[in-house]
Amino acid sequence: MRNKKMMSALVAAIMLISNGACYVKAEEKPVVKLGANFVMSGGGSAASLDWAKPAVEKAVEEFNAGEHAFTLELVTRDCQNDSSLVGEKNTELLHEGVVAIIGPNSANHGIASLEWASQNEVPVIATTYSPSTEQLGAGGKYGFSVGLCSVNFGRLYALTFMEKDYHSFYMFGTDGSDAIEFFNSFIETLDEKGYSYENLGESWFATTETDFTNIISAAVAADPDCILNLCGGPTGVGALQTGSMYGLLDYPILASVGIGTDLTMTFGSEFPQGMMTVDLAPWYLDTEENAAFSQYSQEYFERTDGIYPAMFTIGWMLAAETMIDAIEIAYNPDTQTASSDDIVKALETGTFETPIGNLTFMPEEAGHLNNLAKVYMVESAYDEEKWPYAYGEIVTSYTSEDLVSQEELTEILANMK
Repeated sequence: MRNKKMMSALVAAIMLISNGACYVKAEEKPVVKLGANFVMSGGGSAASLDWAKPAVEKAVEEFNAGEHAFTLELVTRDCQNDSSLVGEKNTELLHEGVVAIIGPNSANHGIASLEWASQNEVPVIATTYSPSTEQLGAGGKYGFSVGLCSVNFGRLYALTFMEKDYHSFYMFGTDGSDAIEFFNSFIETLDEKGYSYENLGESWFATTETDFTNIISAAVAADPDCILNLCGGPTGVGALQTGSMYGLLDYPILASVGIGTDLTMTFGSEFPQGMMTVDLAPWYLDTEENAAFSQYSQEYFERTDGIYPAMFTIGWMLAAETMIDAIEIAYNPDTQTASSDDIVKALETGTFETPIGNLTFMPEEAGHLNNLAKVYMVESAYDEEKWPYAYGEIVTSYTSEDLVSQEELTEILANMK
C-alpha cells in the first residue's frame, strides 16, 4: 500500500512538472532575427553610434514590449565605413539567420547593400539620406530605400536658389553618385525654369578628403551669391569647419548636411546662421502636424542623454519601423519565420505608420523609393530659450507635387538599363 501511494505521488509529481514545463514552453515565443549593418568604426562611426543605432534599438525594444507572436532579435555588424565590406557583413548576418537587413547609410554603402540584396534575394532597406537613382536601380525586387532621392534635393535647392534671388554659386562636393546627380538636377531645374545663373566654379573630391583649405579658398575667392556644399556626413562637417576659418560662413550656404544635432553639436555656438538645408522631420517643429515626431524626439533625447534625432536617425528609424512591421505582416506561425518574398510583398503593399506620418513604397520599377508627403526647407537660427543647439526656421515646405514622381523615376531607371 505504501509503495502504491509513493508511486502515485511520484506519477502526480511527474505530471505536474511535465504540465508546468509544457506551460512554460507554450509561453516562450519564437525568435525572429533582424539584421542591421552599421558604421561602428572608422570615419563616421560617431554618427552611427549616437544617431543611428539607438533608433533601431528603440524600435526593436518597443516591438518586444508589445503583444506579438514572436520576439525580435537585433543582430548587428560593422561595415567599418568601407563599401567593399558591406556585402561580406550582410552575408555574415544572413548566416546568423536574419530574415531581413537594414543599412548602411552612406550612398556607396547603400548601393553595395542593395546589390547584395538583389544577388542573395534577401530584403534590404538602405538608409541613405539622399539615395541616387543608381542606388534605386541596384536593389531590384529585394531592395528598398528611405530618404529623399538626390534628384529631389537638386530640384528643391534650385527652387530655393531662385526664391532667394541668387544668381551665382560656387559648388564643392564629394564625387559619389548621389552628389553628382544632386548637382545635375540642380542645374537642369534652373535651365528648365529659364533662370539666369552663373557657375563660378566646382570642386569635386573623395569622401576620404581631409584637407579643404584650397577648396574653401577657391570658393571664397569666387565671391558667389551662395555656396553649394554637396558633401554630407563627416566630410561635409569637416569642410564647414575649415570654411569657418577662411570666411566661407560669411556666404549663404545651401548644404546637403542637415541641421540635425549630429552637425550642430559639432560646432556648438559657432554653427553658422543662414545655412539652408532640407529636413524631413524637424525635431524642433512644435506643431500639431509634427506632434508624433516631437514626442519621438523627446523620447530619443532622454534615451541618449541629451541628443536630439538627426538626419541619420530619421533614415534608420523609418527603415527599422517599416521593416519590423513588414516582418510581422509576413510572419508565418506554422514555420515560425517570415520568408523573403512575403516580406517584400508586405513592403510593397503596406501602409506603415511612422512618427513622421504614413509611409508607402513605390513599386519596383520606380526603385522602391518611399513616398514622402512633405519635406521642409529650413534655415539655421538660434533660440537659446527653447533649444540648446542651432535649429531650423522653416523657409518653406514642399509637397509630393514638387518632388520627382513615380512615373519620372520609372522612366529614369528604365533608361539606365
